[in-house]
Amino acid sequence: EGGGGEREGGEGGGEGAAFALLHAIYLEMQLREAAWDASRAGLAVSLSATSTGFELSGHGYAQTLPAYMLTVLRQARSLQPDALRFATVKALVERQLADEDKAAAYQVAYQAWSHLLLRVAPTPAEQLAAVRSIRLPQLVRFAADALSSWASSDFLFFGNLDAAGAVDAYEEQLGALSEDGAAPAGLPAVPSQQQAVADLGGRALLRAVAHPNPQETNSAVRLTLVLGELSAREAATAQLLAKMVEPAFFASLRTRQQLGYLVWSFGREVRGVSLLYFIVQSSSASPRHVTASIHAFLEEEAEALLNSTAAADFAAYAAAARKELLDPPEQLEAAAEEAWGQIAAERFCFARRREVAVALDGVSLADVQALLASLVAADSAASRLLVQVHSPEHPVGRVADELPESSRREYSPLEDEGLARFRAGRGFFAGEPCAVAPPLPHGHDSADEVYGWMALGAIASLLGGISLLSLRLLAGACRSSLSSLPFLQLQPSSTMSELEPALDASAASPKARRSSAEELQLGHSGVGHHAKPAATFA
Repeated sequence: EGGGGEREGGEGGGEGAAFALLHAIYLEMQLREAAWDASRAGLAVSLSATSTGFELSGHGYAQTLPAYMLTVLRQARSLQPDALRFATVKALVERQLADEDKAAAYQVAYQAWSHLLLRVAPTPAEQLAAVRSIRLPQLVRFAADALSSWASSDFLFFGNLDAAGAVDAYEEQLGALSEDGAAPAGLPAVPSQQQAVADLGGRALLRAVAHPNPQETNSAVRLTLVLGELSAREAATAQLLAKMVEPAFFASLRTRQQLGYLVWSFGREVRGVSLLYFIVQSSSASPRHVTASIHAFLEEEAEALLNSTAAADFAAYAAAARKELLDPPEQLEAAAEEAWGQIAAERFCFARRREVAVALDGVSLADVQALLASLVAADSAASRLLVQVHSPEHPVGRVADELPESSRREYSPLEDEGLARFRAGRGFFAGEPCAVAPPLPHGHDSADEVYGWMALGAIASLLGGISLLSLRLLAGACRSSLSSLPFLQLQPSSTMSELEPALDASAASPKARRSSAEELQLGHSGVGHHAKPAATFA
């Protein structure tokens, strides 16, 4: 599977995302004939734009995918100027961004949420303004600059490829980024800012917005509890809390109260920060009413649920959570996606799911009850972000009027005039990466499978015995300097106790581990440097 992406921008407007979106669709049109031929050969490639750049991914046979990836990379770097194609793509992108005003209410709530809680999250309006200012020569130059040896790149190889084959394929891909040789002009000398989650400092904030579509009939409420960067045991406790309240939340707000057709609650880690979400979209109830119901559930029903949970039921919740964490992906593409998620997020915490699963054994019902009590307390240290999207039937009015009277927490409203000041003054969680040497990926115990993780300014995961290859590339402009990282090959039969001395040798002290982790940040991944294998464990 193969992929590439450019990460650009900081907290400003949507210029980087706009370039990436135009580039993705322009390249798709340019490659249409080649993509058709590739699909007939069993290769599938997709290019997608994100708020921070683009990602190119594909799936196919190990014998042919690397060569097709070279074709795609060269085409991605060298856009063929075509005025008609550019005009078509630009009109399409402008229409797509303008149509964001017609998005579902819960999607508009997500847009507002990401703009407040994520460092890099340009709004559709910001991206639309940027797209309108971009000209064809700028897009062509962007492609050459973004996909060059002067940008940082991360590759993931996952499939039927040994270490030597991965190194050869990596060098070929890197060579495709270096063919022109010259440094791109005009790129900043400092790294661009990385994605991060805002640390709200224990505050409870409310952002109420009107849905931009005057014909919209739905409103939405999105409440996020920001738990912070948790240890494995703390994360296991949060995971159990999320699993236990999820069905009860749906039953209360969807089934009994009939507040809306779309009702969700779940827990996630975003950039290493644990979050709990409660989301409702309603065509009948006002956002104020839905907000009050969410808080009533958290402060009354959830507490009653936990207090009435029998020991056997709690054990069943824990077993289900453990199984979900430890069940291996059933397809190669899913396994690659799991590993790639850690790379794209710049976390490299490949053992996180296993660590949380192991920690579940030490979590009691009393721990979950204590966590809930700490989250709903009036003096809770956990931050909250409450986003309301109002349909025309339930206009916003004064934001202060939308605050839930029944909540134990006091919310501070975020008005339009203070939004820019709030974003400029945010702090962010550090999101430190995990250790350089990842343990064996979970869920694979067959003695005839050999895994390796390779960091060469790239990370490769090598899985024997499967005829398909996954390759992904994430490349970013505006990156600075480079580091070389070790290659580790692990036998599935090796136990963690056997590996620990070797891992300790590669990171002998906390200071050394911090240094290695800092080198793993995406802005410092060693593109342009070829690291020799530093250690092999068999």
